[in-house]
Amino acid sequence: MHQRWRIAGKSWTFPEFDIAAEGYLFVAALLLLLPVQWVFAAIAAAAVHELGHLAALWMCDVDVWKIQVGLAGARIKTGPIGQRQEMICAFAGPFAGLLLCLFWKWIPRVAIWALAQSVFNLLPIYPMDGGRILKAFVHLRGKHESLEKSVANEAFSGYNNSN
Repeated sequence: MHQRWRIAGKSWTFPEFDIAAEGYLFVAALLLLLPVQWVFAAIAAAAVHELGHLAALWMCDVDVWKIQVGLAGARIKTGPIGQRQEMICAFAGPFAGLLLCLFWKWIPRVAIWALAQSVFNLLPIYPMDGGRILKAFVHLRGKHESLEKSVANEAFSGYNNSN
């Protein structure tokens, strides 16, 4: 078991951190294709994105067990989490990235990457953040018997009511 810390009255366990080999290869490929300033900007934007998730998890009192970074991005393994907490924590990463856009005048490359990552991560495709938000929303609405059926019903309910 990891050592527990008390931060601002909340208990926190420092998570295990793992970078997969393909993560290093991906950064190496980026360094070959892009100027180094753009690569560091992308890494900085991704770090702020993940810190947004971690801050929300901490505020929601959810244990973080492991952070894995690989070719498909970062994955945060957590303890049990409710649907409302899942929705908040999933939105926190893109929100942190969008906040970075406020500083475009001083860090334009980071702001561009942050905007691109935030928009991409908000696509409603699971397991990206947008898909996790949509899944949690559907579960909170009480329509979790069939996610696909529920999403279709939600998407077409406005169409059926307008006729």
